[in-house]
Amino acid sequence: METNVKNVLKWVAIFVGAIILLCLVWGAFVVVPATHVGVPEKLGKIIEDPMRGFSLKMPIITDVHEMDITLQRVERLDSTYTKDVQSAYISYVLTYRIIPENAPALYQYAKNNCEAVLIKPSINTALKDVIGQYTAMDAIDKRPVLSKQIEERIKKELSAKKLRKEYFTDISFYLSNIDYSDVFEQGIDAKVLAEQEALKVKNRTVQIEEEARQQVIKAEAEAKSIALTGEALRLNPQYIELQRLDVQKEMAKSAAKWQNPVLSSGQSSLLLGLPNK
Repeated sequence: METNVKNVLKWVAIFVGAIILLCLVWGAFVVVPATHVGVPEKLGKIIEDPMRGFSLKMPIITDVHEMDITLQRVERLDSTYTKDVQSAYISYVLTYRIIPENAPALYQYAKNNCEAVLIKPSINTALKDVIGQYTAMDAIDKRPVLSKQIEERIKKELSAKKLRKEYFTDISFYLSNIDYSDVFEQGIDAKVLAEQEALKVKNRTVQIEEEARQQVIKAEAEAKSIALTGEALRLNPQYIELQRLDVQKEMAKSAAKWQNPVLSSGQSSLLLGLPNK
Protein backbone atom coordinates (compact mmCIF):
# COMPACT_ATOMS: atom_id res chain seq x y z
CA MET A 1 0.00 0.00 0.00
CA GLU A 2 2.76 2.36 0.98
CA THR A 3 4.63 1.48 -2.20
CA ASN A 4 1.59 2.34 -4.34
CA VAL A 5 1.26 5.74 -2.67
CA LYS A 6 4.90 6.48 -3.31
CA ASN A 7 4.53 5.53 -6.96
CA VAL A 8 1.50 7.76 -7.34
CA LEU A 9 3.32 10.69 -5.71
CA LYS A 10 6.30 10.04 -7.91
CA TRP A 11 4.22 10.21 -11.10
CA VAL A 12 2.40 13.29 -9.87
CA ALA A 13 5.73 14.99 -9.18
CA ILE A 14 6.99 14.05 -12.64
CA PHE A 15 3.82 15.37 -14.26
CA VAL A 16 3.94 18.65 -12.34
CA GLY A 17 7.63 19.02 -13.10
CA ALA A 18 6.99 18.43 -16.78
CA ILE A 19 4.24 21.08 -16.75
CA ILE A 20 6.55 23.56 -15.02
CA LEU A 21 9.40 22.78 -17.41
CA LEU A 22 7.08 23.17 -20.42
CA CYS A 23 5.87 26.52 -19.11
CA LEU A 24 9.44 27.66 -18.56
CA VAL A 25 10.45 26.61 -22.05
CA TRP A 26 7.34 28.14 -23.61
CA GLY A 27 7.86 31.37 -21.69
CA ALA A 28 11.53 31.62 -22.59
CA PHE A 29 10.89 32.94 -26.10
CA VAL A 30 8.44 35.07 -28.04
CA VAL A 31 7.61 35.41 -31.73
CA VAL A 32 6.63 38.95 -32.70
CA PRO A 33 4.78 39.34 -36.04
CA ALA A 34 6.46 41.39 -38.77
CA THR A 35 3.71 44.00 -38.49
CA HIS A 36 4.43 44.57 -34.79
CA VAL A 37 7.27 45.31 -32.43
CA GLY A 38 7.66 43.78 -28.98
CA VAL A 39 8.13 45.97 -25.90
CA PRO A 40 9.71 43.93 -23.05
CA GLU A 41 8.67 44.66 -19.48
CA LYS A 42 10.76 43.04 -16.71
CA LEU A 43 9.26 43.13 -13.21
CA GLY A 44 7.24 46.24 -14.12
CA LYS A 45 10.14 48.11 -15.75
CA ILE A 46 10.11 48.85 -19.48
CA ILE A 47 13.26 47.74 -21.26
CA GLU A 48 14.08 50.12 -24.13
CA ASP A 49 15.22 47.42 -26.50
CA PRO A 50 12.35 46.44 -28.82
CA MET A 51 11.99 42.85 -29.96
CA ARG A 52 11.42 41.76 -33.56
CA GLY A 53 10.60 38.28 -34.82
CA PHE A 54 11.88 35.36 -32.68
CA SER A 55 13.39 36.61 -29.41
CA LEU A 56 14.43 35.04 -26.09
CA LYS A 57 13.21 36.39 -22.76
CA MET A 58 13.23 35.55 -19.10
CA PRO A 59 10.17 33.38 -18.39
CA ILE A 60 7.62 34.46 -15.79
CA ILE A 61 9.37 37.74 -14.86
CA THR A 62 9.39 39.25 -18.37
CA ASP A 63 6.29 40.21 -20.34
CA VAL A 64 6.29 41.35 -23.97
CA HIS A 65 3.72 43.89 -25.21
CA GLU A 66 3.12 44.02 -28.94
CA MET A 67 2.62 47.36 -30.70
CA ASP A 68 1.36 47.70 -34.27
CA ILE A 69 3.86 49.56 -36.46
CA THR A 70 1.87 49.48 -39.70
CA LEU A 71 0.25 52.63 -41.06
CA GLN A 72 -2.61 53.62 -38.76
CA ARG A 73 -5.71 55.48 -39.93
CA VAL A 74 -7.97 57.76 -37.90
CA GLU A 75 -11.18 58.84 -39.65
CA ARG A 76 -13.51 61.02 -37.62
CA LEU A 77 -16.05 63.83 -37.56
CA ASP A 78 -15.33 66.55 -34.98
CA SER A 79 -16.83 69.95 -34.31
CA THR A 80 -15.23 73.29 -33.53
CA TYR A 81 -15.89 77.01 -34.02
CA THR A 82 -14.78 79.40 -36.75
CA LYS A 83 -13.52 82.94 -36.22
CA ASP A 84 -17.05 84.30 -36.71
CA VAL A 85 -18.41 81.80 -34.13
CA GLN A 86 -20.05 79.37 -36.54
CA SER A 87 -20.25 75.70 -35.58
CA ALA A 88 -18.10 73.78 -38.06
CA TYR A 89 -18.30 70.00 -38.43
CA ILE A 90 -14.95 68.77 -39.70
CA SER A 91 -14.60 65.43 -41.50
CA TYR A 92 -10.99 64.34 -41.75
CA VAL A 93 -8.56 61.46 -42.14
CA LEU A 94 -5.24 61.22 -40.28
CA THR A 95 -2.62 58.57 -40.97
CA TYR A 96 0.52 57.90 -38.97
CA ARG A 97 3.04 55.20 -38.14
CA ILE A 98 4.82 54.37 -34.87
CA ILE A 99 8.62 54.53 -35.04
CA PRO A 100 9.71 50.98 -34.08
CA GLU A 101 12.88 52.04 -32.23
CA ASN A 102 10.90 54.39 -29.99
CA ALA A 103 7.99 52.03 -29.32
CA PRO A 104 9.21 51.15 -25.77
CA ALA A 105 9.29 54.83 -24.76
CA LEU A 106 5.85 55.34 -26.32
CA TYR A 107 4.45 52.33 -24.44
CA GLN A 108 5.87 53.67 -21.19
CA TYR A 109 4.16 57.02 -21.85
CA ALA A 110 0.78 55.87 -23.19
CA LYS A 111 0.69 52.07 -22.92
CA ASN A 112 -1.20 50.62 -25.87
CA ASN A 113 -3.57 53.56 -26.00
CA CYS A 114 -1.48 56.17 -27.82
CA GLU A 115 -4.39 57.22 -30.03
CA ALA A 116 -6.54 58.33 -27.10
CA VAL A 117 -3.63 59.75 -25.07
CA LEU A 118 -1.68 61.56 -27.81
CA ILE A 119 -3.24 61.49 -31.28
CA LYS A 120 -6.80 62.65 -30.64
CA PRO A 121 -5.91 65.44 -28.19
CA SER A 122 -3.35 66.77 -30.70
CA ILE A 123 -5.99 66.74 -33.44
CA ASN A 124 -8.52 68.58 -31.26
CA THR A 125 -5.97 71.27 -30.35
CA ALA A 126 -4.93 71.71 -33.99
CA LEU A 127 -8.54 71.98 -35.21
CA LYS A 128 -9.44 74.62 -32.63
CA ASP A 129 -6.31 76.68 -33.21
CA VAL A 130 -6.37 76.63 -37.03
CA ILE A 131 -10.11 76.72 -37.78
CA GLY A 132 -10.51 79.48 -35.19
CA GLN A 133 -8.34 81.76 -37.33
CA TYR A 134 -10.73 81.70 -40.32
CA THR A 135 -14.28 82.81 -40.94
CA ALA A 136 -16.76 80.20 -42.12
CA MET A 137 -16.62 81.35 -45.74
CA ASP A 138 -12.81 81.56 -45.77
CA ALA A 139 -12.56 78.06 -44.29
CA ILE A 140 -14.54 76.68 -47.25
CA ASP A 141 -12.54 78.59 -49.85
CA LYS A 142 -9.16 77.74 -48.30
CA ARG A 143 -9.69 74.10 -47.35
CA PRO A 144 -6.36 72.86 -48.85
CA VAL A 145 -4.50 75.56 -46.90
CA LEU A 146 -6.33 74.61 -43.70
CA SER A 147 -5.51 70.95 -44.24
CA LYS A 148 -1.79 71.69 -44.48
CA GLN A 149 -1.81 74.03 -41.48
CA ILE A 150 -3.66 71.50 -39.33
CA GLU A 151 -1.17 68.80 -40.30
CA GLU A 152 1.76 71.02 -39.28
CA ARG A 153 0.03 71.90 -36.01
CA ILE A 154 -0.53 68.21 -35.19
CA LYS A 155 3.13 67.45 -35.83
CA LYS A 156 4.08 70.30 -33.53
CA GLU A 157 1.80 68.99 -30.79
CA LEU A 158 3.22 65.48 -31.09
CA SER A 159 6.74 66.90 -30.85
CA ALA A 160 6.03 68.91 -27.71
CA LYS A 161 8.80 69.30 -25.14
CA LYS A 162 6.98 67.10 -22.61
CA LEU A 163 7.64 64.09 -24.88
CA ARG A 164 11.11 62.61 -24.66
CA LYS A 165 11.28 61.32 -28.23
CA GLU A 166 9.66 61.42 -31.63
CA TYR A 167 7.15 58.60 -31.50
CA PHE A 168 5.44 58.94 -34.89
CA THR A 169 6.36 59.24 -38.56
CA ASP A 170 4.54 59.46 -41.91
CA ILE A 171 1.97 61.81 -40.38
CA SER A 172 -0.55 62.99 -42.97
CA PHE A 173 -3.80 64.94 -42.47
CA TYR A 174 -6.58 65.31 -45.04
CA LEU A 175 -9.54 67.60 -44.42
CA SER A 176 -12.27 65.91 -46.45
CA ASN A 177 -15.24 68.16 -45.70
CA ILE A 178 -16.53 71.12 -43.69
CA ASP A 179 -20.23 71.32 -42.83
CA TYR A 180 -22.23 74.04 -41.10
CA SER A 181 -25.74 74.29 -39.75
CA ASP A 182 -28.64 74.18 -42.25
CA VAL A 183 -29.56 77.79 -41.46
CA PHE A 184 -26.05 79.00 -42.17
CA GLU A 185 -25.76 77.01 -45.41
CA GLN A 186 -29.09 78.43 -46.60
CA GLY A 187 -27.70 81.89 -45.87
CA ILE A 188 -24.61 81.06 -47.93
CA ASP A 189 -26.79 79.94 -50.86
CA ALA A 190 -28.82 83.14 -50.67
CA LYS A 191 -25.63 85.22 -50.56
CA VAL A 192 -24.21 83.44 -53.58
CA LEU A 193 -27.41 84.02 -55.55
CA ALA A 194 -27.42 87.68 -54.55
CA GLU A 195 -23.80 88.06 -55.65
CA GLN A 196 -24.55 86.41 -58.98
CA GLU A 197 -27.53 88.72 -59.54
CA ALA A 198 -25.45 91.75 -58.60
CA LEU A 199 -22.80 90.64 -61.07
CA LYS A 200 -25.42 90.36 -63.83
CA VAL A 201 -26.65 93.88 -63.06
CA LYS A 202 -23.10 95.18 -63.04
CA ASN A 203 -22.34 93.54 -66.38
CA ARG A 204 -25.55 94.96 -67.88
CA THR A 205 -24.62 98.42 -66.57
CA VAL A 206 -21.20 98.15 -68.16
CA GLN A 207 -22.82 97.06 -71.43
CA ILE A 208 -25.24 100.02 -71.38
CA GLU A 209 -22.41 102.44 -70.61
CA GLU A 210 -20.38 101.04 -73.51
CA GLU A 211 -23.33 101.33 -75.90
CA ALA A 212 -23.88 104.93 -74.78
CA ARG A 213 -20.19 105.67 -75.28
CA GLN A 214 -20.34 104.24 -78.81
CA GLN A 215 -23.40 106.40 -79.56
CA VAL A 216 -21.53 109.48 -78.35
CA ILE A 217 -18.53 108.61 -80.52
CA LYS A 218 -20.83 108.07 -83.52
CA ALA A 219 -22.64 111.39 -82.94
CA GLU A 220 -19.33 113.22 -82.55
CA ALA A 221 -18.08 111.67 -85.82
CA GLU A 222 -21.26 112.70 -87.67
CA ALA A 223 -21.07 116.21 -86.26
CA LYS A 224 -17.45 116.43 -87.29
CA SER A 225 -18.34 115.22 -90.80
CA ILE A 226 -21.11 117.84 -91.11
CA ALA A 227 -18.72 120.51 -89.87
CA LEU A 228 -16.11 119.49 -92.43
CA THR A 229 -18.72 119.52 -95.21
CA GLY A 230 -19.88 122.99 -94.18
CA GLU A 231 -16.32 124.21 -94.10
CA ALA A 232 -15.74 122.77 -97.59
CA LEU A 233 -18.80 124.58 -98.94
CA ARG A 234 -17.67 127.81 -97.36
CA LEU A 235 -14.25 127.60 -98.90
CA ASN A 236 -15.33 126.10 -102.27
CA PRO A 237 -18.87 126.92 -103.50
CA GLN A 238 -18.43 124.41 -106.33
CA TYR A 239 -18.13 121.54 -103.79
CA ILE A 240 -21.79 120.47 -104.19
CA GLU A 241 -21.52 120.48 -107.97
CA LEU A 242 -18.42 118.28 -107.77
CA GLN A 243 -20.23 115.86 -105.47
CA ARG A 244 -23.21 115.76 -107.90
CA LEU A 245 -20.94 114.95 -110.84
CA ASP A 246 -19.28 112.12 -108.87
CA VAL A 247 -22.67 110.64 -108.13
CA GLN A 248 -23.72 110.87 -111.78
CA LYS A 249 -20.53 109.11 -112.87
CA GLU A 250 -21.18 106.26 -110.46
CA MET A 251 -24.80 105.96 -111.68
CA ALA A 252 -23.64 105.88 -115.33
CA LYS A 253 -21.15 103.11 -114.59
CA SER A 254 -23.82 101.05 -112.88
CA ALA A 255 -26.28 101.52 -115.78
CA ALA A 256 -23.67 100.50 -118.36
CA LYS A 257 -22.86 97.38 -116.36
CA TRP A 258 -26.49 96.22 -116.32
CA GLN A 259 -27.08 97.07 -119.99
CA ASN A 260 -23.98 95.16 -121.25
CA PRO A 261 -23.61 92.04 -119.11
CA VAL A 262 -20.53 89.95 -119.73
CA LEU A 263 -21.61 86.48 -120.87
CA SER A 264 -19.71 83.41 -121.90
CA SER A 265 -20.08 82.16 -125.50
CA GLY A 266 -22.27 79.27 -124.34
CA GLN A 267 -24.53 81.53 -122.31
CA SER A 268 -24.84 84.00 -125.26
CA SER A 269 -25.92 81.22 -127.60
CA LEU A 270 -28.48 79.94 -125.12
CA LEU A 271 -30.01 83.38 -124.54
CA LEU A 272 -30.17 84.26 -128.28
CA GLY A 273 -31.34 80.81 -129.39
CA LEU A 274 -28.46 80.57 -131.85
CA PRO A 275 -26.11 77.68 -132.44
CA ASN A 276 -22.72 77.87 -130.84
CA LYS A 277 -20.11 78.86 -133.42
